[in-house]
Amino acid sequence: MHKQLKNQFTKALSLLLCFWGLNLRTTPVAAQSITSAPDGTGTIINHNGNTYNIQGGTQAGANLFHSFTEFGLSPDEVANFLSNPQIDNILGRVTGGNASVIQGLIQVSGGNSNLYLMNPNGWVFNQGASLDVPGSFGVTTATRMG
Repeated sequence: MHKQLKNQFTKALSLLLCFWGLNLRTTPVAAQSITSAPDGTGTIINHNGNTYNIQGGTQAGANLFHSFTEFGLSPDEVANFLSNPQIDNILGRVTGGNASVIQGLIQVSGGNSNLYLMNPNGWVFNQGASLDVPGSFGVTTATRMG
């Protein structure tokens, strides 16, 4: 009797773990929001509805630098990098420990700037990801530039 009860318990536990494991595999990965890094770069993010307006940063010549702790977009979200005609390049780095999952729109408005983004933890562009960048666009998993 004890052995039969133990076998039933083992089967039930195995079945439960199997379903739990399947549930883990099918749980979708949600994109994280965009947050500025507290590193003195001066990146300001204004979240308005489904749009993240990214402004501020540090300008050096015709380059504008931004720094983020997290950078990701869910479907229907927009990352809008605000530029001006004097900015040739916008360079953004992600310093947190997560890959950037992009499922929405990345755009540059206010100028014809190139946009370069760096995240050493990786980039994932899912179905639904799109770009509206007037200049060149590039991403890298490098840890630094230069």
